[in-house]
Amino acid sequence: MLPPSLHGRYVRYKTDTATFATWLQLTALDCGYTTTALPASKNQQSNHGLTISYSVKELLAQAKAVAASKTSSVTIPPNVLVAAQRAILARQEISEHFHQIDAKNKFNASHAHFIQVLNEALFILKPL
Repeated sequence: MLPPSLHGRYVRYKTDTATFATWLQLTALDCGYTTTALPASKNQQSNHGLTISYSVKELLAQAKAVAASKTSSVTIPPNVLVAAQRAILARQEISEHFHQIDAKNKFNASHAHFIQVLNEALFILKPL
């Protein structure tokens, strides 16, 4: 259970992750990416009436597709970049909280992996 001091950060990182994932998926599709994800996923986020379904593998593939796109007008909007960075920092903070409670928790290991993937995706996209 999260202490009240971290609850707002948790809510915010969920929103920020959805902002980044939505932009990435829509931009990747505009760049010609075709998804391999199933129509429904445990990681569904609803954003402005759109349901975005993503997996860890899809996020990296989408980032690579956007970065490799011949579309020269693709840039990461400042609000999306800030949301991604903020999501990573908040996820790291909450992951550290859970690590202090139980270092062997499987949830924490998968959470750490997702943070790593978000970092990799952002690294791939930052030159844009």
